[in-house]
Amino acid sequence: MDVARELSQRVAVGTVGLVTARTQTAGRGRQGRVWTSAEGGFFGTYIIRLSGLQRSEEFTRSYYSKLSGYSLVVGIALHRFLETKGIRAALKWPNDLLTTDGRKIAGVLIEVIPDDDGLVVLCGIGCNLINAPQTVPGSACIVELGNSLSRDEVANEFTPQFLSITDHFLRDGFAPFQNEWVARAFQYRDDITIKAGNFEVKGRWNGVNERGELQLIMADGSIQIISSGEIG
Repeated sequence: MDVARELSQRVAVGTVGLVTARTQTAGRGRQGRVWTSAEGGFFGTYIIRLSGLQRSEEFTRSYYSKLSGYSLVVGIALHRFLETKGIRAALKWPNDLLTTDGRKIAGVLIEVIPDDDGLVVLCGIGCNLINAPQTVPGSACIVELGNSLSRDEVANEFTPQFLSITDHFLRDGFAPFQNEWVARAFQYRDDITIKAGNFEVKGRWNGVNERGELQLIMADGSIQIISSGEIG
């Protein structure tokens, strides 16, 4: 993603760039954490330039709002792609893909960069293909699931699906994808805990709303909306 940020000025409005790496020495995940890059994985960042003609604070705020739920939509695209390869997986809010028994096989990281012309969106995707990081408990790879998938297959075959779903999302937002995301999500049977900094709340998983925000059913039956955080 650092390289993609440096190259973003070369990407014209209406086109998408893709930067891939065979290995990473400083991979990162959400909230500044390290993404451990297992040898033989797919590590790619898509560069999308959105023009605001003359960038303004109002334009920036509106696009940040418009991009709500984008990581979930990218997760859907990746889930659809793996499904066509016979790979069973499940989505985890807000940006991971899990095996059906709950081990992590992929993650999505979105960064938004204001510049003189508008906004640049970086969409980073990491997927464990032939190895799972030994230092990360609860992770898995595609080979462990009895399947085979190469970096080139992901880059060449997933990219058209990524472009299509991104166009749809930028046009219509997350709402058209709400039901599909819930249907493809990991189905929690017990209460879950959401953590965001010092904030922590526990409740029963109830899918996501039309903006991609997590919905929890609290002990008193009320619905609490979570816009950011992680399932602990």
